[in-house]
Amino acid sequence: MKKTVIFLLCLLISAGFIFAGGGGQQSSGAAAASGGVSGPLTFWYSVNEANQNDPEVVWWRDTIRMFQDKYPNVKLQIGNTPDGQQYLTKITTEVAAGNAPDVFQTWLTGRLEPFVKAGRVQPLNSFLDARPDLKKTISPVALSFSTFGNNYYALPMQKSGEVVFYNKKIFADNNLSVPKSYDEFMNACNTLKAKGILPVVMGNLDVWPGAVPYMMLFNRMNGNALYEEVCLNKNAKFDDPAFANTGKKLQEMIQAGVFNSTANATRYDDAGSQFTSGKAAMIFDGLWVLSNFLDKLGNDLGFFNFPMVAGGKGSANDYVVNYDAGFAISSASKNVPAAQAFLEFLFSTERQVNLAERGKLVGSINLPIDQSKLPPIMADISTAIDNASYGFNAWDNPLGPNIGTEFNLAVQRLFAMEDPVKVFQDLNKLVKIEWE
Repeated sequence: MKKTVIFLLCLLISAGFIFAGGGGQQSSGAAAASGGVSGPLTFWYSVNEANQNDPEVVWWRDTIRMFQDKYPNVKLQIGNTPDGQQYLTKITTEVAAGNAPDVFQTWLTGRLEPFVKAGRVQPLNSFLDARPDLKKTISPVALSFSTFGNNYYALPMQKSGEVVFYNKKIFADNNLSVPKSYDEFMNACNTLKAKGILPVVMGNLDVWPGAVPYMMLFNRMNGNALYEEVCLNKNAKFDDPAFANTGKKLQEMIQAGVFNSTANATRYDDAGSQFTSGKAAMIFDGLWVLSNFLDKLGNDLGFFNFPMVAGGKGSANDYVVNYDAGFAISSASKNVPAAQAFLEFLFSTERQVNLAERGKLVGSINLPIDQSKLPPIMADISTAIDNASYGFNAWDNPLGPNIGTEFNLAVQRLFAMEDPVKVFQDLNKLVKIEWE
């Protein structure tokens, strides 16, 4: 989804490559430090580097510089595509064509599965088994998101999920509390609208953000069984009335003015900026934005899980949960020692602690993190995710790149107020072609 949320050097050329490697002669001391690892190494990922002060951007800039200091004979060739959706298309196309870089960022579950089936990525079991100190910091739960058969194929960087972020000051100024039910949520939105405040800003030009409230509504109304049957077990049942009924509930929110009327014409990043500048009271978003939102709002940033719908089958303690920003090694890598050294460096205790203390919910465990350096909301979110009664993955991940995108486009049609029954009948036709 997703969407994910992800970073790079200020020198990088969008969607292009640079050489960041050290050249010239290497001293004997440097050679010893690098362990003899050398040669060209290609690395692709996605980062919106517009804000060079973003803690994540700074972390990547520092991490790549430190890797080059440690391995001066590795000539690191970096490819960056700032837009996540464009990166997903690029990496899916290039991996399928056998043009994968040595190390690359990937999504997990259904988006990683085609790469595994095509034999494009290396299993990492022996890599971790040979590094017991590293292995003990990699969460088995996180690895389960990249496991197929008995092998895992990517190391997940982030513990992630999706919640409703809200501006505490706006809520307090309008005598609002965190809603405990759908009706309370709608009453809060009506109060905000009456004061001239946009309740929820939505940037659905990027297609996937609108799917977040849809998925939450679907869970609250229908529980988990149908989600598992369709999204996880790949049974083509999007024509089940539950999907269209959830679409009608979402359109009830749209017609009530919960979202900006320009949702389908607003970019995701612009929506985030409107939220952090106080132009909207709430936003449905992923935990990958936590450090950026904290940087802008500080203690005024709050979160809650979407509340229950009366008569629904789900639970208000069911969360959208994911492990994201996986990093994999291509099966066609021409420099496996350097690729492994780079992956090991990214997930080293020192770099993961540094990332966590910058405000990221890292997927690594057993880290010596100084909790006093973390804002309280981080501990609250982490506890909420860890204690969820059920964790359902963002649908476009298990659905895979093709159907996942089609699902997001279907929700975009809902925001355009198209007939939900037809929207999901059309989606089901596409699903049957692909799955059957």
